[in-house]
Amino acid sequence: MCAIIAVLIWRFFPLMAVEPDETQISAVKILTYPLILVNLVMSLLALTAMFTSYTYLADLLTRIGHFTVASTGWILMGFGVAGIIGNAFAGRFVDVSPLRAAMGATVIAAVAMAAFPSLLGSHVAAMITLAIWGAAHAAGFVTNHVRTIRSAPAALQDLTASLNVSIFNAGIGLGAVVGGKVIDAVGLREVGVAGAMSGVLALIVAAIILPRANASRLPAPTSPIVDTVQLPRDVAFDRVTRGRACGVRYLSLHKRSGINFSLRGT
Repeated sequence: MCAIIAVLIWRFFPLMAVEPDETQISAVKILTYPLILVNLVMSLLALTAMFTSYTYLADLLTRIGHFTVASTGWILMGFGVAGIIGNAFAGRFVDVSPLRAAMGATVIAAVAMAAFPSLLGSHVAAMITLAIWGAAHAAGFVTNHVRTIRSAPAALQDLTASLNVSIFNAGIGLGAVVGGKVIDAVGLREVGVAGAMSGVLALIVAAIILPRANASRLPAPTSPIVDTVQLPRDVAFDRVTRGRACGVRYLSLHKRSGINFSLRGT
């Protein structure tokens, strides 16, 4: 049967020209951009922090919190619902500053996961903390992915995105390994603190990236800005420029005679 399908494909599928594969060249180019590499290191540390504790969340709930297996399933579902809310909040901030948004998600998740085991004695406090943790956990995926993509030139963003997904997977696996080693060494209660410590390492890398991120932000438009303007219908402008600066979209109209307008919007 496989041979018959192969013959049919060979006979009826159209021949397609093979375009030169520049992937290998692009992959080598990434190594020449230290900012991309540092962002990838932050992604690895951030995902390691997130999954050092999250991998063993069910064990925390059943063995320390003494929740039943059935209730643990519902609690984990609530963790996911909180993540949807976290994604919504992340979307509001990530466009303005992906790095700061990623740092905020890391800080919130680190504090929540470190505090969670000690709060399991009070189910209400534990559930509130878990909801905050779930929101920050999901926001960490969005913010760290956008942050890393934005660190790359436009020509390398697709490849950087693919590489960052691989780094995410490596961080997930590494987090599980780190959490397991921590449990063997000092006990289940300490996986939250271990995850928070990995988060601190990610924040240290973020502090290295931050000055470069600030320098790369576009300056505000220097031409006069008005919220509304009435343009004469008989004026033809020579050039129209659209852009975004400091989170504000603007439209600049230029004329050689010196008539210039900038319109600001959201």
